[in-house]
Amino acid sequence: MFSSIYTLICLILSQTHESINQFNFYMRKILTLFLLLATTALVSRADFRKVATFQDNYGTHEVGVTVTSDGSWYCLVDFDTDSDAQVSLVYSPGQIEALQQFFKDLKAKYLDWVKVARDNNVKKILKRVPLQSPTAVAMWVNGSGEVSYTTDTVVFEPLFQNSDDAGTKFQVFNAVGIEDKDNSSYRNTVHMNFQNAMQIQSLINALNPSRLREAAKRPAPRTSTPSSVDDLFK
Repeated sequence: MFSSIYTLICLILSQTHESINQFNFYMRKILTLFLLLATTALVSRADFRKVATFQDNYGTHEVGVTVTSDGSWYCLVDFDTDSDAQVSLVYSPGQIEALQQFFKDLKAKYLDWVKVARDNNVKKILKRVPLQSPTAVAMWVNGSGEVSYTTDTVVFEPLFQNSDDAGTKFQVFNAVGIEDKDNSSYRNTVHMNFQNAMQIQSLINALNPSRLREAAKRPAPRTSTPSSVDDLFK
């Protein structure tokens, strides 16, 4: 399948005289999408193990891991959406350190730009931060408990903006639209919104690679209900 896609893209790009850099860009995007959708095909929240929480402008959210039936595990990060559906962004174990580093860089840039804005008495600003998060697949659980994935991957490209008219408070935010792969009429939006550096730090702390790996190694929690008190003690 991948070889056919590769051949098709080569043909299209050769006909349109696209540069080799643009070709590599498209290939990375397409391969990332296919790999993420393929490797997360069996992910659910059935074996979700909460590791930590973080704060943003919308409240408290969970970070944890889920383990599949074949022993693979993935990191789930919850963000706010436009609906009541629960949405998690799914990251592979190999992406966790890069994801944590993204938020470390975002915190550093936020603090730097807040200082520049205040030192120069900037009252109003809306500027894209030159950072991009690792690619995730969005997973949501609808009201009936069914899990859906999206055909679109989620990449945060944050914006920096004043959050009050006086220019004394600032935020970094992004909103990414997602679409249900099984029902194109069902759309949602994932929101990232931090109003201060402490909120960003709370997510950095939650994305601790060692704690996430340890959680994935723990035995699955007991889900069956004991028939008697004696059954609890083996």
